[in-house]
Amino acid sequence: MVTPQWDLGSIYEALWNGEYELVSINLGRESHYLVFNPEAYPYGGVGALIAFVECFGHTVIGYDDGTGYVAHQPRPVWLPRSGRRKA
Repeated sequence: MVTPQWDLGSIYEALWNGEYELVSINLGRESHYLVFNPEAYPYGGVGALIAFVECFGHTVIGYDDGTGYVAHQPRPVWLPRSGRRKA
């Protein structure tokens, strides 16, 4: 589990209210790609999309939000019982 930033209800609300269309998931040999089409500017950003993907245990390596590709800096793993963070 990544360090808490979003609760699941907030992720759903942000996805519902974001001004973008979720187009497809393209399957690659080693990676998969979530394709979305922003419908406005500002459209809400990719934060909720990244949180949604990460909350199911997947890793985001980068994103292109229309301004060019950006390598994603993963958040540290949160170990809730110990209160420690694992890099």
